Amino acid sequence: MANDDPNEQPTQKLTAFETMVLARFDDLTANLARSQRETNERFEKLESKALDTKPIWERALAEILEVKGDVAGLKGDVAGLKDDVAGLKDDVAGLKDDVAEVKDRLQRVEGSLGILTEDLVKVRADLQGFNRRIMALEKA
Repeated sequence: MANDDPNEQPTQKLTAFETMVLARFDDLTANLARSQRETNERFEKLESKALDTKPIWERALAEILEVKGDVAGLKGDVAGLKDDVAGLKDDVAGLKDDVAEVKDRLQRVEGSLGILTEDLVKVRADLQGFNRRIMALEKA
C-alpha cells in the first residue's frame, strides 16, 4: 500500500484480522514483559538467598574441615593404641611364661617341703627315741 499522507497512521487502514493479529502481538508482548519481570524478580530472590546461605556453607565447610582434622588425629591415636595393645600382649605373654615358671618352682618347693616335713617327723621320732634312751640310761 502506498502511503500518500505522512500524517496518516498506518493502523487506520487495517482490516479486522490485522487489528486482531496486532492485538495478539500486543498481548504477547505484554505477557513476555510480565514473564521477564517475574523471572527477574525470582532470579533476584534466588541470588539474595544464595548470598544469604553463603556464610552458612562457609561455616559448614570450616566445621567439616575441623572434623576431618579431628578424625585424622583420632586415627593417629588409634594407631598408637594399637601399638600399645600389641606391646601389652607381648608383656602378658612374657608374664604368662613367668607365671608358668613360678608354678613349676613352687611345685618343686612343695615337693622339697614335703621331703623336709617327712625328715622332720623322722628326726622328732628319733629325738623322742633318744630322749627315752637317755632317760633310761639316767635311771640306770
